[in-house]
Amino acid sequence: MKFHIYDLEEHNNSAITIDEVIQFDESDVASNSRFTDISEVEVFGTGFYDQESKEFVVGLEISCQVVVPCAITLKPIEIDLDAQLSEVFGFKEPVMDDAEDNSDVLWVEGLEVDLLPFIWSAVIAEIPIKVVDPELTEYPSGDGWEVLTEAALEKQKEVAIDPRLEKLKEFKFDE
Repeated sequence: MKFHIYDLEEHNNSAITIDEVIQFDESDVASNSRFTDISEVEVFGTGFYDQESKEFVVGLEISCQVVVPCAITLKPIEIDLDAQLSEVFGFKEPVMDDAEDNSDVLWVEGLEVDLLPFIWSAVIAEIPIKVVDPELTEYPSGDGWEVLTEAALEKQKEVAIDPRLEKLKEFKFDE
């Protein structure tokens, strides 16, 4: 998804509709440990090129499905992702005397801007760090250990008595 400055200049001061489906390489997926598979990525939005400032403003809605491992069982779980991307790309370096603050502008080297790395970053940023299977009812356990839910942990904390105070249960109070 590349845009060349000469093509953008043809759309001066008019909106450019972006509606594409992207398929990322398997090598990109294999190099990432947070997910195991990604569907086609649907990208929809608009771009606007201002010939005077030589800036290309992009606003995109990104949606796809990724397969991530369950944090407890490692079972694959498919989740829907929706991300937004808003960037301003500049094709000419600003003069240091410019009064405008250009800190939000990403400066393009050359005459072409490629949106794929930015779309990839937006998708990666939306993937949750941990996902637990919502249908998981029985948690794993072993010899001397078990996985607890938050509710079970709180209940266990309420019931548990400090072993140092266990002897006080035998103490009879006079009323």
